[in-house]
Amino acid sequence: MKKPWKGPDGQWVMMEEAEIQAHKAMAAGVLMGEAQAQAMKPGLKASIGGSFKLANEAPQPRLIVAVDGLEKQGKSHFALTAPGPIAYQGTDIGLEGVVEKFQTEKEVHVAEYGFTIQKTDTPQDIVTKAEPQWTQFLTDYRDVLIPGLKTKKIRSGIWDTGSELWEFLRLARVGKLTQVMPHHYTALNQEYSQLIKEVYDTPGNLLILHKLKAEWKDNPMTGKGGKTGNYERSGFAGTGFLVQVNITAWRDTDGEFHVTVKDCRQNPAIAGLDLAGPMATFPFLGVHVYPNTTLEDWS
Repeated sequence: MKKPWKGPDGQWVMMEEAEIQAHKAMAAGVLMGEAQAQAMKPGLKASIGGSFKLANEAPQPRLIVAVDGLEKQGKSHFALTAPGPIAYQGTDIGLEGVVEKFQTEKEVHVAEYGFTIQKTDTPQDIVTKAEPQWTQFLTDYRDVLIPGLKTKKIRSGIWDTGSELWEFLRLARVGKLTQVMPHHYTALNQEYSQLIKEVYDTPGNLLILHKLKAEWKDNPMTGKGGKTGNYERSGFAGTGFLVQVNITAWRDTDGEFHVTVKDCRQNPAIAGLDLAGPMATFPFLGVHVYPNTTLEDWS
């Protein structure tokens, strides 16, 4: 049976298993030669002292990805194509009907969080409801997910959705989503940012799923705001700067799923890359971000 293989020209082709193995053997020899040549370069020392680290080391092959998309556009399905075991922290019902497809392929461990707000609830009532849920999320994240990623007991973490987790944090700390004072946002921004930064100290992956909302802009002629017809991420505004890759999941008129790369810190050349159908998966994104890796590295 033929399988996808990325050739020397960077294009994906379908090849027999024996042909793929032959190409792998050749590629391994080339890469080994490059690594040996790099190691033999003069002047590369371990450190100059202090807290400095040598920057010539190969980048850590892991992905921290923000996945944006409208409802039922394949965000959860794409996330679950990440390597397992997976720790899935969910606030959304989008997992139902999707996770079953992967239960025989990999371990998926699910933790869910939620609470109900009544119209009569005061900000303090909301804090009382939200704070225990946010605390449980933090406990699961810092005591289970992060240590698991460090030891590779867990290979991938998923937040579904980052949009709602950003709301959870605000409700847990100030009990409301609007009319929040600027000095409160300083602490909120720092707390949320720190959570994402902690993954960079691990060899694991983190996928943060986001809903999209209608974009609004003020009309300078009328002084009123209106929809532009475009969509933007719903969630923490700083997410795009913190992750390695920003992608959008969508579905075309023929029903085929796509993931399109908006930007990528590790490999800026893949901005605009569109992966469709069977290639709209985490392993295919991984080999494009890190060209010297294989699909097996991300499976």
